[in-house]
Amino acid sequence: MRRGSMFVHYVSLMQLDTGYSIEEKPKVSREDAYEYPAKVQQAINEIYNQVLCCYIFDMLSYMDLLGQLFSENSENELAEVSNLQENKVVFLSDNIIDMMNVLYSFGKLDDMDPLWTVYMFVKYLRSIEKNEILARRENIQNEHHNVYQRLAHKLNKQKCKKQNEYNAQYSNSEFYNRFQSLDLNQQHKIVALIAILKQSIYKRYQKVEEHIHIDTSCRFYFSATHLKLESVWHSKEIVRHLFVDFAEVPECKRKYSQIQKYHFERPQFDSLQDLIESVAKSQSLFVNLVKFIFLHSFWKQLTLINLALLLSDNEEQPHRLRLEMMNQEKINDLNKFFYRYVKLSTDYFSIKDDLGLIFLKYLVKMPANLFTNVQFNKTVKKYLLKYMDEIYSQVFGCETKLVRYSGIISSRYIINRQAIFAEVCQKHNMMDIMPSIKELTRYNISESNLSIHIFYKLIIDIDFECNCQIDFDVIRSFNNFSDEFLGTTSY
Repeated sequence: MRRGSMFVHYVSLMQLDTGYSIEEKPKVSREDAYEYPAKVQQAINEIYNQVLCCYIFDMLSYMDLLGQLFSENSENELAEVSNLQENKVVFLSDNIIDMMNVLYSFGKLDDMDPLWTVYMFVKYLRSIEKNEILARRENIQNEHHNVYQRLAHKLNKQKCKKQNEYNAQYSNSEFYNRFQSLDLNQQHKIVALIAILKQSIYKRYQKVEEHIHIDTSCRFYFSATHLKLESVWHSKEIVRHLFVDFAEVPECKRKYSQIQKYHFERPQFDSLQDLIESVAKSQSLFVNLVKFIFLHSFWKQLTLINLALLLSDNEEQPHRLRLEMMNQEKINDLNKFFYRYVKLSTDYFSIKDDLGLIFLKYLVKMPANLFTNVQFNKTVKKYLLKYMDEIYSQVFGCETKLVRYSGIISSRYIINRQAIFAEVCQKHNMMDIMPSIKELTRYNISESNLSIHIFYKLIIDIDFECNCQIDFDVIRSFNNFSDEFLGTTSY
């Protein structure tokens, strides 16, 4: 961000209602933007944190009201609003999405944990059938207590100052003094207070829209449809591409149908953890498949190089796989191409920190002469195979059955791969790749590179049948939250 633009952004942020007084907001001048840009950036970050603190106070207030709603003293009121799947007043889902969209616009996806927590708690409540609300109240109260404690912990971690207009525990808050003194019939008071809180949050969001550019189309990224990658898993074509055409593990596609029924088609969940786990599972399935496809493709490339080396002295071997075709310059070209697409994909899928792919990027940048060593290739392939087996045993509970050496260089295999690639390219308007596909019968060592090239273009170019690209930074944000919540690592 340019220094002048940085100061303009700072001025816009100063207009936002964060619940903190003007005295609490950081002060910088236009001159600071040019002389001390780091000072201006620090001020901007402080306001970002004030916005987050305000949101946490809102969520604590909301959870406090929901806690009262589900208490034994509110049984009559709860009975009136017990059709939770239909009740739009009690739930702040849309408001929470607005808040997340603001943090998304600020580039603060790593700070969304408190909003993810309440957002998923609301979804958990809405999954409960009307006739089960009272019977499951004790479980709901336990889940509520857990969420409230997580919010309180986050409030302390962010070092949020308590002197905030939207802090229900701050005695000088005019908003909450007014809030609590409403003369309402006790039977309807909780729902009325939730409605007031909802309106307050909405008005503040409108204020944000007045001063900061917020892309409202990004709200889709926080929907259940997007988070569960439904546009991927509900498409038979994409599922076939992933499992059969690129991962080449059709036996695990059958396992997928069992997982789909258990995780993706359930209308109701026994616990908040159960719900969060189901969403995380759908995400980890896809991301692990992507990782597997890249590891598998490089495994095939090493296999073909090994075969070329082993068979280089035999003039009768098929496809002219000879050592001269595997000179260091050619291997270097293959590895450069592979590195480019691994890097593009790790950036796009927001999996830069995956150890297996970090190793792969490191590996393909090694000196090309190493790859003419049969023993080196065998050692690397052994590691790749171990990592691929871990992915599939953890995610699908089935072993991978990779194509045998002889199968990879067989005419039938190459012709089959040509047909698959041609079908994908013709259907998705990637005709510029067709000449390379035709070359496969002459030079099959390029199959792995061609496979990841087509796979990457397919994923990037297809809108997943919903006219909206998947934002994997949002997926990663949720996954980080779910890992911490569940105490696991999904991918």
